[in-house]
Amino acid sequence: MTTTTTDEAADRAGVLELNDRLRAAWNAHDAEAFGEPWEDDADHVNTMGDVQSGKAQIVGGARFIFSSMMAATESQVVVRDLRLLGDGVALLDLDQTLTGVADGPAGPLPGAVDGILRSRIKIVARKHPTGWKVASFQNTAILGRPRA
Repeated sequence: MTTTTTDEAADRAGVLELNDRLRAAWNAHDAEAFGEPWEDDADHVNTMGDVQSGKAQIVGGARFIFSSMMAATESQVVVRDLRLLGDGVALLDLDQTLTGVADGPAGPLPGAVDGILRSRIKIVARKHPTGWKVASFQNTAILGRPRA
């Protein structure tokens, strides 16, 4: 039988609350709110493999996509796994479905089918005195249709 300490339960709840804040900001298409829970030197790799370094670039990228191909999207996520790695570090593994995806400047996004983009997200989060923040975010498109 596995036991969870009060601190572990609070940390898990904090990481899941971080995820909820990211989803709410995404679904509101609010770039500033989306960028708020990131560390200043965080990195973000999107489904196209583009790398954004630092909170300012992440917010700028969100501002651009929320005014273009992701303006009508809604994010739904399923938590695949949440691991507390120790010393205030956690790894969150998500499956995401984005609906309402429009074509980008170069056409449809790789992996997007009929306005739906499925991806796998890995978030490395670190605990701060003010709560959990994103240190690193990797988003990988699932190419092709999901298997049954």
